[in-house]
Amino acid sequence: GFNSSESVQIDFGNISTITQITANNVGVFNATFTVQTQPGTTTVRAYGLSSTREAIEYFIILGKISSITPINGTVGIEVTVFGEGFGQGENIILDFGITGNNMPLSTYTTNCLGTFTTSFYINEQPYGSTTVKVRGVSSGHNGTYTFGIRANIILITPNQGTVGNVVTVAGNGFGVSDDIRVDFGTTLTIVTTSANICGTFSIIFTVTTQPYGSTTIKVDGVKSMVCIGSFTILPRIWSTPDAGTVGSLVTVWGNG
Repeated sequence: GFNSSESVQIDFGNISTITQITANNVGVFNATFTVQTQPGTTTVRAYGLSSTREAIEYFIILGKISSITPINGTVGIEVTVFGEGFGQGENIILDFGITGNNMPLSTYTTNCLGTFTTSFYINEQPYGSTTVKVRGVSSGHNGTYTFGIRANIILITPNQGTVGNVVTVAGNGFGVSDDIRVDFGTTLTIVTTSANICGTFSIIFTVTTQPYGSTTIKVDGVKSMVCIGSFTILPRIWSTPDAGTVGSLVTVWGNG
C-alpha cells in the first residue's frame, strides 16, 4: 500500500529509522532488523517518505537473562546477572538452583529500557549444572541461564601439625549424597564419608607418619571432581623415660 519505489522508514519503539528500504513497483517492501533494547511491548512503524503513509504494528519483547559473570564457580562466589526485555520499572525476582532459594530484588526495579543488573552470592548447592531464573513480577516474563557449580575444599584445620594430630577437612559443591574419598600424602583413602543433599561434607582423620614438609590432601568425589589441599607436617620427638638419674639410659624417638 505504499507508493511505487518510494523509500520506507522503519521505526522500532523509541529507535527512529532502525532501517530504511525501497518499496517495489507495486508498493510492497520486505525489511529486516535486529531487535534492540526496549522495555516490554513496543511498536514497529513503517512510514512512506513520499506518500507520508504509515502502518503500525505491536511487537512484544520477551524478558531474558543476557549474561552471567562468571558462568561457573564454587559456593560463596559473587555472580553478576544482566537481564533485558522486561517492563519499564518492573520488579524482578531471582531464583537459584535446587534449594528454592528465592532472592527477591524487592528494592530493585528495571530501568527505563527494561534492563537490570544485580549480583548475588552462591549458596550451598551440589556439583553440576544448575539454573539461574529471573521473573518479571508484572510482565510474568521468565529468563533462565545455566550456571556450573564446582566442588571446593573450604576448610583444613589445623593446616599444619605433627604425626598423630587430628585434622578436620570440609568441602562443598560436591554431588548430592556423593561418596567422598580422602587421600593424605602417601596414605591412600585415609578416610571416607558421604556428602549431604546439598553436596557438603565434614570429616576428621589422624595424621599418619609422613616426612617433614608440605603434603597433599586429595578429596575425590565419585559424582563430582577432585579437589586438592595441602598440610604441613612438622617434626616432633619424644623419649622414655622422661625423668631419671645421671647415667640412666634414655631412648629418643622422632618422626616428621
